[in-house]
Amino acid sequence: MRPTLYWADVSRLNTDPGLYPLSEDRLTSLSRLKNEAVRQQGLGAELLLITALRKLEKRLPLPLSITRTKLGKPVIDGLPWHFNLSHTERYAACCVYDRPLGIDIQETKHVPERFLTRFFTPEEKEAVLESDQPDEAFTRIWCRKESFLKASGLGLSIELNSFAVLTDALVWHDTVYSFQSGQNEAFHYAFCCEGKGADPLAVHRVSLPESEG
Repeated sequence: MRPTLYWADVSRLNTDPGLYPLSEDRLTSLSRLKNEAVRQQGLGAELLLITALRKLEKRLPLPLSITRTKLGKPVIDGLPWHFNLSHTERYAACCVYDRPLGIDIQETKHVPERFLTRFFTPEEKEAVLESDQPDEAFTRIWCRKESFLKASGLGLSIELNSFAVLTDALVWHDTVYSFQSGQNEAFHYAFCCEGKGADPLAVHRVSLPESEG
């Protein structure tokens, strides 16, 4: 199976939860959110997940039965597919694969040097500061770090400067993780999965119901 990233502009998505077959996990999350843009991001991410899984499972039961690991990673028991969600500003994304994975999307960010010292390894900091496009370099590395934390299920239980992501492979406690990253017209993205290598990531834009096409 080829890893696939689905993404959408969710800035015009209607956030009335009654319009969609949403999981209890998502409904609980939405009930706590007051910011409309953040609600659009979360709701859009789950709609993209449904879109992705429907391409793999013709009889996909809805709403999805999503649970959380102890460190907060969302999972669906009983399906052979792994997934991960991300969002940034007006965009949401979902990635599916047959291995544990993490995906992160980010619009280009500018950060002060003290941020690099706190969260990046010395090698990563040097790579950013010596780049002709330091903001782009920072965002690429940040995406990779986030994607690894999500793929491993570690979340923020470890320090961001305790591992480096400058190469396309990382070994963590005897487990190999592989990276792919890129940039489209909207954002940077990074994909991380367990195991050596993976087929090239496929990236597809999706038009969601009630959203801008």
